[in-house]
Amino acid sequence: MKKIGTLAQGAAFAYGGQRFVVLEHMDDGVFCLLEQSNRSVPFHSGGDDPLNDYRKSTLRKEVEDVWLPDLIEHGARLEDMVKFDVELCPTDRSEGYGALEGVYAAPLTLWQYGKYKEIIPLNEEVWWWLVTPWACPWLRSPYANNSGNAWYVNSDGNPSNTYYCSNSYGIRPALKLNSELLVSADGEEGEAEGTSCEKAEGDILSGVDTLTLVREVERRLSNGVREALNLQERHKEDRDEPRA
Repeated sequence: MKKIGTLAQGAAFAYGGQRFVVLEHMDDGVFCLLEQSNRSVPFHSGGDDPLNDYRKSTLRKEVEDVWLPDLIEHGARLEDMVKFDVELCPTDRSEGYGALEGVYAAPLTLWQYGKYKEIIPLNEEVWWWLVTPWACPWLRSPYANNSGNAWYVNSDGNPSNTYYCSNSYGIRPALKLNSELLVSADGEEGEAEGTSCEKAEGDILSGVDTLTLVREVERRLSNGVREALNLQERHKEDRDEPRA
């Protein structure tokens, strides 16, 4: 086990029964992405226009109401996660749908994908959604009437905007995790449980100063001596007690 804050950019690790890739070390945590999408949904399968508004989308419901609870069920904790904001501006970087504040998980924006493209593994199974809308209905940008389109990434890693929100593509959420979180990095998943526990304890103790460690050892030794003396006294009393 290793602190996620010590992993290199692009490193893969296991968390909550799934695998993630480190994208960036930030002041408040480590930004990471699901290594491979494992389910597909439409961006938005119905409801009022515009269909590419992530705030009310089927994609968001799938991420927050299905994918995230499943991650938690398999060992992840909300206490490990740092909330972040999601920028929902369209292709021309105008205000668009504004920002979605304080989420635990969400797909990448188009600009985040461009920033981390070289370290994001190709998705093996399906094309996958980004949160960025192609256009918003009230904007004068080119093809502004295409408020039913959102950006996605195809199987060779190139982003595109030519498909409708009613199509079904993969969900690939990002998380921001506490830098002190212990995770299983590549090559450690097969280690024996005892070895992993020892590594976890070693990582935890690495941040404790020597004086504190010495005092803790003395405390434990003192407690052990007292327990041994008490046990010896009880045995003596048992031997001295008159037999019926």
